[in-house]
Amino acid sequence: METTQLYLIGTTVPWFLLIMFRPKVLTFLVIVLSLFQLDWFTRYMGGVSGLNRISLVLAGLLGLRLAADRVLHRSFSLDRHLLLGPVCRLSLFFLVLTLLSNLFNDESLVLGFYELRYYFLGFAVTFGLYHYFPSALSLDLFKRCLVWIGLAQLPFSVLKWLSAGGGKTLTLDSVSGTFGGYGELVACQILVICIVLFEQLTTQRRIVRVNNYVLCLLLLVPLLLSGSATASVYIVLAIVFTWWLSAVHNKNIAVFLKQVIPISILGVCSLILLYHVFWKPNFDTEKQLNLDYMIEYYMLPPVTDYELYLLGADTQMGRARAVVEAVKLISETPWNFVLGYGSGATAEASFLHVVGRYYQSFGPLDGLGRNHYSRTLAEFGVAGMTAFIVFFAVIRNRIISVKGRASELNALFSLFLFVLSILSIYGETLTSFFFSFVLGFFLATAQVEFDKGEPA
Repeated sequence: METTQLYLIGTTVPWFLLIMFRPKVLTFLVIVLSLFQLDWFTRYMGGVSGLNRISLVLAGLLGLRLAADRVLHRSFSLDRHLLLGPVCRLSLFFLVLTLLSNLFNDESLVLGFYELRYYFLGFAVTFGLYHYFPSALSLDLFKRCLVWIGLAQLPFSVLKWLSAGGGKTLTLDSVSGTFGGYGELVACQILVICIVLFEQLTTQRRIVRVNNYVLCLLLLVPLLLSGSATASVYIVLAIVFTWWLSAVHNKNIAVFLKQVIPISILGVCSLILLYHVFWKPNFDTEKQLNLDYMIEYYMLPPVTDYELYLLGADTQMGRARAVVEAVKLISETPWNFVLGYGSGATAEASFLHVVGRYYQSFGPLDGLGRNHYSRTLAEFGVAGMTAFIVFFAVIRNRIISVKGRASELNALFSLFLFVLSILSIYGETLTSFFFSFVLGFFLATAQVEFDKGEPA
């Protein structure tokens, strides 16, 4: 560890410990520093590396404070907490699975538990919000907060776009809004666009004082500046899915048909902007928008020759190919098919100077950690993938029992699952600050809504 990093840790830890006595402040800082990631100062201003880990340290302190409160002040019943009980069970399951899989595969336990940090962040956010802000949480607050987070990406994306040469240099992974990577920006904007569009199609209410269709176009701007080609396809899918979900929610075919015109206008405007601002100036559109090329790109085999990587070749395998390779790898033995190769097996922890066994086995840059599906299968096998599916299925079934706003909760959760599902083939999702925060925020809010309908 560098001397500057040690100095930074030494000077900040005492302040962090003091913050533990103010759990509301601590929870707020965890959330803010997760969404406004400080590694931007490292990239553009020469700041100390690893600044984004401050939120993870704070999340650890929040976890300790939550544990102390549970032990000293209140009892905790999983049966009473209809939506938070599964969070505890899932957390315990992955702790046990990590221990078993890493020991069985002789993978580093330190790396394994370190790679669970984003899951733990989501756990801390969930219980921190629920226990310290119960009176403030509501579905309306949830929607407004996400919209303002989406709008906050606009000035930060413009600033980063200018810092990256105003489009004259490669901006991909440089224009990322308040996040450390453009993948989280894509996830944020698409999810918020889905929420705003769903509100318009079901209630016609404005979440903020801007026309919802205009708001959707504003939220699209950071995606145009980020240079994410895949986001173009996801935007179209998101609009179509949200339109369909609103029809199911309204249960009115006449309303559904009336929405064809505004939805078509929004879709056409989005495609025109994406084509003229992004595709036409940067790519050979005839080649890039060809279906055969897209399939070839997603199924591109990895280049494992390190010499080619040093010569500048693109060694990354296609995102769908990563899932295929992960399935092949775990299918080598029955135990690995069930348990995977251990948490962190496809990751690199530069902070700990530890590299997983399969981090570079399928290409010097991105191997089996290419997206969340491939990573989960490779590291946790069928057991890990099944655990996630069961968890989300249980949460969805229990949401239906929430009195009063079950239909709205279910719709918002469906939008979240849709965005999570399509972006999990694009990159890492649940192992990211944004998805950990949103899932934790939603579950805490849903639990509060459940509590409101229950007798004291």
